[in-house]
Amino acid sequence: MFTSIVIELRKTPKVKRHFNYLKLTNEEWEGARVLWFSPKVYDVTTVEKLQRSKDWNVLSKKNNRPPYLKVKSDYSSSIARPDEIDAYFAREAEITRLSKNRTGLLVFNKVMRNYRVYAFRFNQDITASASFVKKNPKLKSRPRTLVYIGMTSKTLEERHHQHCYPPAEGSKDLGASKMRDFGVRDFAKANMTKALLNDPKVPVENLTNAEARRAERHYGEHLKSSSCGTWYN
Repeated sequence: MFTSIVIELRKTPKVKRHFNYLKLTNEEWEGARVLWFSPKVYDVTTVEKLQRSKDWNVLSKKNNRPPYLKVKSDYSSSIARPDEIDAYFAREAEITRLSKNRTGLLVFNKVMRNYRVYAFRFNQDITASASFVKKNPKLKSRPRTLVYIGMTSKTLEERHHQHCYPPAEGSKDLGASKMRDFGVRDFAKANMTKALLNDPKVPVENLTNAEARRAERHYGEHLKSSSCGTWYN
């Protein structure tokens, strides 16, 4: 089972400013409670450990962290799902539902449509990677297409650069190791998004996080063949 960690927030002035658009009266704000849902979902065992340890550095950086008050384990349980991607959809559905509230129980998060899915080409050397071959059992020698399928809220050019080149000193490395080792460096030659991700039933632009994860998995699995190898997280 997978779920988001749900936490009730302290109603600090900063949190109150987050809801300025609601134009709440002082009385309405006093009666409100504010929930925050972790952006990632975790297996239930990890959720239980985090709830006990309160090691919030796992969830978010301290300087970006909203002021936590207490864990709402009942909410985490209510949106738990056996499939990880279904848990992301359950998280977004609950945030969307709570976002309609103007008073009472409020939600700090927003569901944004700012994700896209992409396909970047690998060079032929990736066929020497045992883990890649294991993920692509149908693949024959000298395959025609080898691609990394991913999702991002950045432009494709920015994401490709993150994958292929190390970050500036002191910055977090957001690139995937497979792309760093085997990705085609020329963006124009690497970008296979339009050529491969073109199922009209599975769009790849203007997606929520959950929709992007589902599309990533769809293309990562459905493109696999004797002539096409894929890798996705």
